[in-house]
Amino acid sequence: MSNHGCNLHFELDVNVHKVFLPAEGSLISESPHITGKLVLSLAQPMRIGSIDVQLRGIMKRRWGSFERSQTLTQSCTESVIFQRSWQLMRTTVFRSRIYAPGRHEIPLSLAFGSGEHMRESVDGVEGYSVSYLLIGRVTRKFASDLTCHKNIKVYRSHAPSEWYSFATAHTLDNEWPGKIRYSISIPATQIPFGSDLCPRIQISPLTEGLQVESITIEVVETHHFAPNPSFDGGFLKRIDRSRVVCGKEFSSTKDRDISTQEIEGGYEVAPLVALPTSIYDCAQAVQSSHFDITHNVVVTIRIINMDRHVSSVRALIPVVIFMHNVDTIQLKASSLYSRHIIPPVYGKHQEDPLIAERESMEDQSRTLDGSTLKS
Repeated sequence: MSNHGCNLHFELDVNVHKVFLPAEGSLISESPHITGKLVLSLAQPMRIGSIDVQLRGIMKRRWGSFERSQTLTQSCTESVIFQRSWQLMRTTVFRSRIYAPGRHEIPLSLAFGSGEHMRESVDGVEGYSVSYLLIGRVTRKFASDLTCHKNIKVYRSHAPSEWYSFATAHTLDNEWPGKIRYSISIPATQIPFGSDLCPRIQISPLTEGLQVESITIEVVETHHFAPNPSFDGGFLKRIDRSRVVCGKEFSSTKDRDISTQEIEGGYEVAPLVALPTSIYDCAQAVQSSHFDITHNVVVTIRIINMDRHVSSVRALIPVVIFMHNVDTIQLKASSLYSRHIIPPVYGKHQEDPLIAERESMEDQSRTLDGSTLKS
C-alpha cells in the first residue's frame, strides 16, 4: 500500500505463497512456515507505534436455499475460520519509534506448527471457497494505519520423497458375460496435481464378431456439500455435484497417442490423459466436516454387437489428486514421476514394484470399485 510518500508491501521468498501442511501420517517433521520480508519505504520520517502481521482464513459458501435445496443461493455466507497474529515491533502506550526516510526491511519467519486447525484452500468451486490473506499492518501516531496484503494458498500434501511410499496401484478385473472380459489398471491412485494419468486397459472379446467401437476415459470431480441450516431453522439434504475435469476418447487402436499391444485373444491399450494445471479447472481432493472433493476415473467401453447395435460398460476407480510444491514441467521430466505415474515398457512389468506388489496392496486397499452395464 502506498500513502503520501510511504509504501508497505511483502517480499516473500520463492514459492512461500503456497504453504504445505503435512498430510495425515506424513513423515515430514519440519513445521510449515512463511519466510520473507515486510518492506516499509518512507519518503519522510514517521512515528510508528507497532508493526504486526496476521494470517486470516476466510470461508465463503453459497448453497442450500430452503426454496431450491439442490441449487445455489444468491446470498453468500462469509466467516473467518482461521486467524493468527505475529508482533514484529511494538512500543509502550505513550511512546513511539521514529523511522527515518528510506527502505526498512522487517524479516518474517511465521511458523504454523502442524496446522491441524487450518483448512485447505479451495478455488474454482461454484458456491464454496476457502482463501487465506496475509495482512501487514503499521500503526502510526495521529494518522491512519498502513496496511498491505498477500494471498496465500494452504494445502496438505506429502513430500515428493514420500510419493513412492504411499502410492497404491489399483486393478479392476471384470467380465461382461457373453461379451468381453476387461481389466483396468492404474499404476498409482494417488496422483500429483497437474500430472498425467496412464491407465492400462486390457480387453478380450468372449464372442466372435464383437468389435470395440470406442473407449472413453474421464476424470470426474464431485463436490459434496454438507447440509446447511436454512433461515427458518430447517436442515437441508446433502448436495452432490459433479463435473468432468479432463478426458480422452479414441475409437482406433491405431491412434498415435495410444500405446497398443496385441495380447492373446484381445489387445491392451495405455492412453495418456493429462490433468488440468489450473486450480480453476481441477481441484485437489479435500475432506472436511461440511465439504468434500473426490475424484474418480470413469472408463466407458462401447462395443458393436453382431446385430450392429451398440452396448457399453462403465467402470469407476476412485483416485486421490493431491497438491505439491514441484513445478509441473520439472515433475513430468523427473525419474520419480516416470516411475510412479507411467507404467514401464510392455513386457517388463515384473520390474515395476507397483505392479509386482499389486496383489498384496489390493488386500490393504480401502477404495471401492464398481461397474455398470448398459445394452
